[in-house]
Amino acid sequence: TQKWKRLINSIHLMIRFIIFLLVLSPVYAVGSDEDAKRLDELEQLARTSYRTQIDSSIYYAREITKYDSNVYDTSYAFALNWLGICYMNKGLSDSANMWYEKAIDFAQRRSIFDIINKAYLNRSINYFGQGDYQKALEQSFNALENFHKTGDTIGEAHASYNIANAFNRLERYEEAKEYYHKAEKTYQNLNPKWSLANVYNAL
Repeated sequence: TQKWKRLINSIHLMIRFIIFLLVLSPVYAVGSDEDAKRLDELEQLARTSYRTQIDSSIYYAREITKYDSNVYDTSYAFALNWLGICYMNKGLSDSANMWYEKAIDFAQRRSIFDIINKAYLNRSINYFGQGDYQKALEQSFNALENFHKTGDTIGEAHASYNIANAFNRLERYEEAKEYYHKAEKTYQNLNPKWSLANVYNAL
C-alpha cells in the first residue's frame, strides 16, 4: 500500500540521516608529536572521502589501525567503527558486522563510550538492512541503554527510533508507537525538524 511505501522510504531516509550524523561526529586521538598529527589527518581524510571515494575512506581507516592501539586507543576505536560504516555503505553486511564487533569489544575494554554507543547503533542499522529485525531490536536496546548512561539524549532518540522501526517490522505495533513517541519528544527540540517529520510519517 502507499502508506507502507511511504513508511519504508521514510525509514531508509532516517537511517541515512543517522549515519550522516555519526559521520560528522569527530573522535579525537590523544597522542603526541607527528604520529598524533598524522592520525588526525587520516581521520579527516577518512571522513571527507566517505561520500565520494568509499575505498579511499577504507584505506585511510586501515592506516589508522596500523598505529599502536595502546597509545592511540581513541583513534583505533574510531577506525574500527568507521570500517564498519564503510562496509555497510558498500552493502557488505557481514564484513560491517565483524568490524562493529571489533569496535564494541575494543571500546568496552578501554571505556571509550562514544564508540560503544555508535557501534551498537550502527550494528542495529546493519541488522535492519539485512532484514534481521530481532537482532536489530536487541542492538538498538543496547545502544539506548548506553546512550542513556552517558546522557546523550539525541543518541537515545535515534536508538528509540530504530527500536520503533524494528518493532514495526515485527508487527508489534503498540510497542512501535511507544518508542516513536519517545523519539518524538527529543526530535521536537531539534532543528531542522526533518527527524520529527519521519516519526510522524511512521505514526
